[in-house]
Amino acid sequence: SPDQYRVIFHQDAIDPLMSAHVPKMTPDALLDYSVRQFAHLPIDCYASDANHASGCDYHTKVADVNLSGRSHFRGQQDVRLIDALQALFDAGTDPLEVMCEGTHAADKDFMIRLRMNDLHDVVGVLQDLETRSHRPTDTIGEPIYYTSKWKKEHPELLIGDPTDDTPPVTYSYFQRSAMNYALGAVRQLTFAMAKELVTGYDLDFLELDFIRFAFFFHRAEAYAQRHVMTELVRRIRGLCEEEGKRRGRPVRLSARVPDTLELGLRCGLDTAVWLSDGLLDMVTIGGGYTNFGTPWQEIAGAARDVGVPAMACLNAATKASTNDIRQIRAAAHRAHAAGVTGIKIWNCFYHLPYHHPKEGKPSRLEFTRELADPDCLGKRELTYAVDSAMNPDKLLGGRSHFHHAWPGQLPMTIGLAGDGIGQRVTFDIPEEAAGREPGDEATLLLELGNFWIHDDRLELYWNGQPMEGADYEMRRQFGTERYWVTYSLPCSSIRKGLNSVELRLVYRDPRVDPFVALWRAELTVPERSA
Repeated sequence: SPDQYRVIFHQDAIDPLMSAHVPKMTPDALLDYSVRQFAHLPIDCYASDANHASGCDYHTKVADVNLSGRSHFRGQQDVRLIDALQALFDAGTDPLEVMCEGTHAADKDFMIRLRMNDLHDVVGVLQDLETRSHRPTDTIGEPIYYTSKWKKEHPELLIGDPTDDTPPVTYSYFQRSAMNYALGAVRQLTFAMAKELVTGYDLDFLELDFIRFAFFFHRAEAYAQRHVMTELVRRIRGLCEEEGKRRGRPVRLSARVPDTLELGLRCGLDTAVWLSDGLLDMVTIGGGYTNFGTPWQEIAGAARDVGVPAMACLNAATKASTNDIRQIRAAAHRAHAAGVTGIKIWNCFYHLPYHHPKEGKPSRLEFTRELADPDCLGKRELTYAVDSAMNPDKLLGGRSHFHHAWPGQLPMTIGLAGDGIGQRVTFDIPEEAAGREPGDEATLLLELGNFWIHDDRLELYWNGQPMEGADYEMRRQFGTERYWVTYSLPCSSIRKGLNSVELRLVYRDPRVDPFVALWRAELTVPERSA
């Protein structure tokens, strides 16, 4: 039952296809690089994508097979992918069928995720992947960065013109390459793909992934078009119910949606109606871009009111320290405290050993044992981080996700506080994590740039109280200087809910830029002693 799910693990279908070190892809090799990596762990459901911008990762009859429209490839991994797909097709199967059977053999549920508007091809256009390369210094993109044959043949069904001169620093640059769901032909294609997946595979869940990517209508009319998307979801729901009756067991429907109800509406997605009308069996909240800021409780509460489980999506790739299990614990604990029923870990496949050199020490996925026991999470050592902001002026992440993700807080400009007002970042700490023993101490870590301890005067405050005795350590790298500021806090000073660090820059050498940059802020709470 989905309300018993505690951990869903997501892995892109193409990842094991490209990563397997075999001369020819076989079903057994595919399982070695996917399900068998975590069959022994308490993961309730394994999720895999059906499609990317470049095409579908299964034997589709209504859409394009991944890279099938290509006559030449930029990189060797592209050839590996299409050869691996063809080898499975020749064997009478495909990745989704193999992984579905392998997942059920491991006594886990299988979820197929249908990306509703994948736009990785925007990166491929910038990299000019369609042109043959003659230099080893040319950028080689991932296979998913190619443009599908369907898009090239149906430019009239896109929101804009991908070949125009729209500046690449704008929202419109991404929007123009997206399928326009205001048009019936686009909705018919998506429904046909959903039907192929629901009727052709022994899946337990179909998830409609609206985070990859949240561009469905012209921006100005997205809210007005929300009814169109609701009716498409309703049709897909009916499809799942019909197939469930035929099988004699449920075929369930989930949706991965923006972080809040309002952010969804701004994209043309009415999550509240989908829940209240009984169109979903589960909802996955967000893309995990702000693991420590997303207000999980809003959608989790709406789902709880109608008896639908809500999963918090945690995205390991948002942090440089993807192996910091303390952060994964803290993010999961915060989400559970806000009312979610389980965790979907996304982009955590980088923890698998074949993504690392032999001498590397990936964290693996053993931490899922802790995620499967949410009652124990709050007792462990936890690191609460301040989220990075989705900068709309940056290509990767920012331009494509800032409009549907909860805002982050870093990096932050710390300007001269001549008026006595400093800059603040906040930590949202659940009650159990705040309640340590009176003598326990937490550690606050701040990372500053453009700062010089011997000249600059910086005052720090924790929840309004001055912080004295912080340790400043210069961390020097070629071309950059950063200061790590560490401070021991009594756990008794940490309160449930929002806790703030205020930085007041009260003196700055007038010959340099009048600001300091805050790049990182983390609060580590020790393991509960009792």
